Amino acid sequence: MKGQSLIEVLLGFAVASIVITAIVVAVISSLNNAQRSRSQNTATQYSQQALEVMRQFRNNDVDTFRTFGAIGPSASTTYCFDVSCTKLSSISGPPCGEKSASCGDNLGIPGFTREIQMTRGSTRCLAPIPRTQPDEYYVRVEAFTRWQDGQCSTGTYCHEARFFACLN
Repeated sequence: MKGQSLIEVLLGFAVASIVITAIVVAVISSLNNAQRSRSQNTATQYSQQALEVMRQFRNNDVDTFRTFGAIGPSASTTYCFDVSCTKLSSISGPPCGEKSASCGDNLGIPGFTREIQMTRGSTRCLAPIPRTQPDEYYVRVEAFTRWQDGQCSTGTYCHEARFFACLN
């Protein structure tokens, strides 16, 4: 036999196509996982930064800090928390005030948003009895950064990094 038959050539192309398809799928999956990991790391950093800013706010002006947030174990107030915020604002809405609607992409990165949720007197943050301060001085501060990507429905943030700290 001097040449290959048509069947052998077609079979070779089919095997090559399957191998190439498998490689392409593996590369695309790897790239998607890498992007998700980068986004998760970015969101984590922004949430942790927000908690640090809130600690500094509490340390610098504890009396003002204690005026924010709802009082009660299950009551909370959510605030927009722009990348430029160094404390909360009594003015409602972005960049650093109480959330009334969407905070929007407030971190300077398309598709990312950050918020702070405060609960004064949270049962998850109360000191053991006997307490030396009123319950409302025990504040649960929760920072969450949400982001959207190609996996999300249009206009929604479907991923989240959330951290909390108990500050008093």
